[in-house]
Amino acid sequence: FWGIDGVPPEFGREVFPPDWDRSKDFLENAIRRVPLLGRLGIKMVYNAPTSRTPDHAPLIGPVPGLPNFFIAAGFAAGVMQAAASRLAAEWLAEGEPSLDPGSVDVRRYGSYATKAFAYAVVRAGHKFAGAVDYPYGERGSARPGKTSALHERHKSARAVFGARNGWEVPLWFAPDGMDATERPRFGRPNWFDAVARECRALAAHAGLLDRSSLAKFEVSGPGAASLLDRLSAARLPVRIGDVAIAPFLTEQGGIAALFTMARMAPDRFLLAAPPEFETRDYDHLARTLPKDGSVALKNMSARNGILLLAGPRAARILSRLTTADLSTPAFPWGTARSLRLGNAEVFAIRFNQTGEDGFELYHRLDAQLTLHDALLAAGVESGLAAIGLRAHDALSLECGHPTRGIDFGLKSHPAEAGLERYVDYDKPDFVGRHAALSNRAAAAQLCRLLIDAGDSDAYLNDAVFDGNLAVTLVGSGGYGYRLGQSLALAALPAHLAAAGTVLSIEILGERRPATVLPPATHGEPQLGEAIGRPPTAHK
Repeated sequence: FWGIDGVPPEFGREVFPPDWDRSKDFLENAIRRVPLLGRLGIKMVYNAPTSRTPDHAPLIGPVPGLPNFFIAAGFAAGVMQAAASRLAAEWLAEGEPSLDPGSVDVRRYGSYATKAFAYAVVRAGHKFAGAVDYPYGERGSARPGKTSALHERHKSARAVFGARNGWEVPLWFAPDGMDATERPRFGRPNWFDAVARECRALAAHAGLLDRSSLAKFEVSGPGAASLLDRLSAARLPVRIGDVAIAPFLTEQGGIAALFTMARMAPDRFLLAAPPEFETRDYDHLARTLPKDGSVALKNMSARNGILLLAGPRAARILSRLTTADLSTPAFPWGTARSLRLGNAEVFAIRFNQTGEDGFELYHRLDAQLTLHDALLAAGVESGLAAIGLRAHDALSLECGHPTRGIDFGLKSHPAEAGLERYVDYDKPDFVGRHAALSNRAAAAQLCRLLIDAGDSDAYLNDAVFDGNLAVTLVGSGGYGYRLGQSLALAALPAHLAAAGTVLSIEILGERRPATVLPPATHGEPQLGEAIGRPPTAHK
């Protein structure tokens, strides 16, 4: 390591003295592979500093909080990453690059990515350089970063954790007698059966999941409704308690952000998004604020927690903690209410992506332990089980819900992202409307695929074939525990998107038959209307 506290101002392109001792093992390995090197000899070892970021990818794009300030730095591989200069130039000159910059966007990191974090991750990364990158692998260094109030509770319940935007999140819970450790491999992972039990428990009874890692923003003020209506491609929630799934588009018609949006008051809205996009989404919203001060933006991500209670017995469990009417007519699917649950005040949204009834319970973090314990106690007779993120994602995959950053990104059309049902093209004006309409006919369609996968499921970027022609790549892939089948999502050309189309997916070098499924039915807002239907997506 060199220059950790800053590169000296006088440093230019100097090189350091050759370090033959440190290079010895590498040079000997090179000579064993290419014996000619040993006969010709090695004339010079070039020793100079290069940049490192925690994921070894560059940092490019607008810097949050600094108007008109861009960065293009962190190039570990020098000329090998030269194409990034085009991306940076397009971003500067045209406001949006021609490729999705998500993997190099400087805003992919949050406040957890301190100097100490970067040092620890880069140091560990060198140890594993060239190691096999197994599916579902989790970074082990520089953890924990951020923890919810429930972290010790989860540890006691034998949770296995992953990291999402610095937050420690329970991925699954190890049953008694099983090692609470993930052991990455190709093929079905060691947590397969444990996650199956969690999925079955939620689908039959109820499950409780800590979703506090989600990004949470409050947009308020006299100009809030007007601003969000212009940014959102979905119809704005009209009444207090209305909820919408709201894609925000770019000027070129791609997906800039995707929020769950709830109207809390006439001039106050709650927006929630995946944790990995907290910094990007906050910066995107902040750059749109009017200069007259009519809209205020607060990042509530570190202040508020979310507990997801889902399953056919979810309402029964909640009813033991409140006198409020939780019947469907009084509290329809896809609406929100303020509730008092025992001693905790919550903002409850009757919505989730598991395909079962359920409630997202937003609350202050200082009330989290009280709320969590009250829910567990109320759910004992109803078979309530703790579940992790892996079970949630498997249930969501069955429903056909796309995952941002995996199934779609900045350059995806709403149809390619599986989000077109949320876009109200009849709205007279919203950002990206003209471009989205112009590209609508040519867009691919996000489809669910049922796979005869054997004992290995499809994974991100596995190739999808029509005959011998590779036509697209898999986004989300995994096992549907309710269906008992392997599934994947992929954006298919329109002529292949019809239900029943037979394709194949290459999984671990072997072509496996895959059939396009009909579109899932969703219990979510259609073009901004109230959701108003029970979830049946998995059926």
